[in-house]
Amino acid sequence: MSSYRTAVIVSRTRGNVVCDRAELADNPWTRFRGLLGRNELPAGEGMLLTPSPSIHSAFMRFEFDAVFLDREMRVLKLCERIPKWRARSCRGARSVLELAAGEIEKRGVEVGDQLGFAPDAPADTAPDAPGDTAPDAPGDTAPDAPGDTAPDAPGDTAPEAPGD
Repeated sequence: MSSYRTAVIVSRTRGNVVCDRAELADNPWTRFRGLLGRNELPAGEGMLLTPSPSIHSAFMRFEFDAVFLDREMRVLKLCERIPKWRARSCRGARSVLELAAGEIEKRGVEVGDQLGFAPDAPADTAPDAPGDTAPDAPGDTAPDAPGDTAPDAPGDTAPEAPGD
């Protein structure tokens, strides 16, 4: 995998790890690049595209699974073993977790599961999560609320708005 920020994604519903190393594609360039140019996506690794209600597999060299998530990281839809040259979307999705083909079944992910970031993830790797009251990492450019397109100021220690 590459130099993206990473996080561990867990199922709060089932108490297991869903993705051991998820790359965070949370800006236009990283979302555009996605998994293109790679020969494979190893088991246990993945990519969380946010915001992203849809994905495609044009120019991909391998099949993969996709987990569509709402703003609170609740699973809305599962797409397994997406072949090359296909597109998938989900109304209401805020992000998509792309996993190696077969990982949805192997990890026991189901529609309705509540996912989240591992609690011991370093502060500079995990993006804002629902209920997060910690200041954002320096250089964080991910939007925190609907319509918020500006990065937080360096040294900002104010908690996020409720429900964010």
